[in-house]
Amino acid sequence: MGNPHFMVDPLVAKAVAQQIAKPFAAVDAAHAAEYENNEQRFEATINAKLQEWGAKLLPYRGQSLVAYHDSWPYFAHRFGFNISIFLEPKPGIPPSPSHLAEVITEMKAQKIKAILVEPYHDRKIAEKVAQATGAKVVDFAQFPGALPNTESYVKLIDALVNNLAAALK
Repeated sequence: MGNPHFMVDPLVAKAVAQQIAKPFAAVDAAHAAEYENNEQRFEATINAKLQEWGAKLLPYRGQSLVAYHDSWPYFAHRFGFNISIFLEPKPGIPPSPSHLAEVITEMKAQKIKAILVEPYHDRKIAEKVAQATGAKVVDFAQFPGALPNTESYVKLIDALVNNLAAALK
C-alpha cells in the first residue's frame, strides 16, 4: 500500500543495487567479483554525484513544487522539496476543471514555480496550469531512457536535477 516510486532517491537506488548484487553473486559464483565490482562502482558514482546534485539544488531547498502524479516523494525528500499539490485529484483520475482551478489558486498563493510532468501524462494540462500561474513545466521521468540522453540511472538523475534547477532559476 506504499508509494512504489522509491527508486528516484539515489540512496535507495544504492541499497537496491546491493540487494541485487548479493544474490546474483551467490547464484553465479563465476561472476561474483563482477557483480560486486559493478555494485561498488555504482555506489561510488552515486556518492560522488550526490554531492554534485545536492549542491545544484541547494539554493532551491524548501521550495514547494506541483506534480501531475504523486511519483516524487522520495526525490523530494532526498533533495529537500515539498510536493503536496497534484494535478490529478487522486492517482489515475484525470483533473477536472474545478480541481485545476483550485490548483491554480493554491499555486499562486504559494508562488510555486515548477510542475513536474512525466512523459505519459497530459502535458497540455500542465502547460495550461503553468500559463495561468507563471510556473514552468519540468520534464521528469522515473526510468532511464524515458527522457533524452538518460540511458543510465545516473544520467536520469542528472537530467532530473538539471531540469529542475533550470526551471527554478
